[in-house]
Formats: sequence, structure tokens, C-alpha cells
Amino acid sequence: PEPLFTDAIADLRKATGLNPVDGEAWMLEGLTALEWGVARSSVRRDGRPQFEAAIAAFGKRLELAPNDVRARLRRGEAAYRGGRFAEAVADFEAGIRLEAAARDRVLGMLEDARWRASLARADHAVHTGDYAAAGREYENVLAEHARWAALLTPPDQARVRADPAMRA
Repeated sequence: PEPLFTDAIADLRKATGLNPVDGEAWMLEGLTALEWGVARSSVRRDGRPQFEAAIAAFGKRLELAPNDVRARLRRGEAAYRGGRFAEAVADFEAGIRLEAAARDRVLGMLEDARWRASLARADHAVHTGDYAAAGREYENVLAEHARWAALLTPPDQARVRADPAMRA
């Protein structure tokens, strides 16, 4: 299989040479080098040169897209397999932070979509004359709004709003 890897790497290096801002080509070069290193290691050969090449290619990808979780974690894997443990830890931890931030953004979008879906259902119910359903949906909208307002309000402001004596 080594000729397949060497041919693939050569082709990908041509691609990145022609278009050095092609982040996906850098990613593919890194993945190919990583897999080649793993294959060499599995037959008791030294995969370190391939892991070094993978680290470099993933690094190029990360220069173009610093928040690419996949490239960050794969570079961590290449560093780990190549014995560069401190770098592996740094990449794994950065990848975990990036993934958590991405998950939070997605969850925020999903919550917003749920709120908007309830609002749309309520408006649709009003337009079709189903006022009981509209009332239920508007209650859902208000409950979601109150829940998010409580989560997003700084603690001091929440305490002032909750205690009438503090408002005077």
C-alpha cells in the first residue's frame, strides 16, 4: 500500500502547491499522511515521518481555519502517535473547547428555533381561528422567554427584579 500513499501525498502536494489556500486539500494531505503513519506503525515500521507530515499539513489547515475542530483533533492524534505528547494535549484540549463552543452555538440556535416554532404555531392558530391553541402556544412562548431571560440576566439584576424592596 505504500505506493498508494506516496502517490496520494504527491498529488495532494501538487494541489496545495497550486492553491495553498485550499484548506480541504491540506486536510486531505494531513489525513492521508496520518493514515500512512498508522499503517507503517501497524507493521512495526517507523511512522514518525508521516506523523510529522500530518502535523505540518493540519497546521496549514489550521492557519486557514483556526476553529476547525476536526483538524485540531487530528493534529493532536498525529502529535500523540509521533510522541509529541505536550502538543497532543494542547490540541486535544483546544479541540474540546472549540467543540463545546460550537455545541453551545448550535444549542442556542435550536432553542431559538423552538421559540420561533411556538410563535409561528400561535400565529397560525390565530389566523385559523383556533384561539385555544393560540393561547397555549403563546403561553409556551412566554414560558420560553422567561426561562431564557432568567438564564441571560446577570445575578445582581435578577435579585433586584425579584425583590420589590430593592427596586425603590
